[in-house]
Amino acid sequence: MSFGATPRTPSRVLECRGLTKRFDHRTAVDGIGFEIAEGEIYGLLGPNGAGKTTTMKIICGLLTPDSGSVTVAGRSVHDDLEVRGLIGYVPQEVALYPDLTARENLEFLGGLYRLGRRALAERVDEALEATDLTDRSHERVDTYSGGMKRRLNIAAGLLNRPRLL
Repeated sequence: MSFGATPRTPSRVLECRGLTKRFDHRTAVDGIGFEIAEGEIYGLLGPNGAGKTTTMKIICGLLTPDSGSVTVAGRSVHDDLEVRGLIGYVPQEVALYPDLTARENLEFLGGLYRLGRRALAERVDEALEATDLTDRSHERVDTYSGGMKRRLNIAAGLLNRPRLL
């Protein structure tokens, strides 16, 4: 006889099955598949040209695979456009406005989610705290080090409270 809660099996946040993407005669992604459970950290590693960025763009719905499927929280990225709101995307290149402060950058980018003023302010504060940039949030981004810019880019990916980052 056992007492207490039954261990819960983590749900799959991301499931990729048989992803393939070709550009002209070059195969960038060739039938890959994997899944990521809630709370799991997953690294997509490989040499230059291995298809990592292409795979990430397929997962985010920025590219359509030639074959295969992607689901986030059980919903198709390519058939259900609203599911893209569950994804926080941090591009390889830093995508910030250097003449704005960190807070101004996040407020602008967060505005794309059409959040109310109070919700946006709360999310900006959360993202700055999570990336340890609160103390420097009123400084222009062009004064930031490369590492700080990357952290601010991650903060932008956190604004929509994604299930998958």
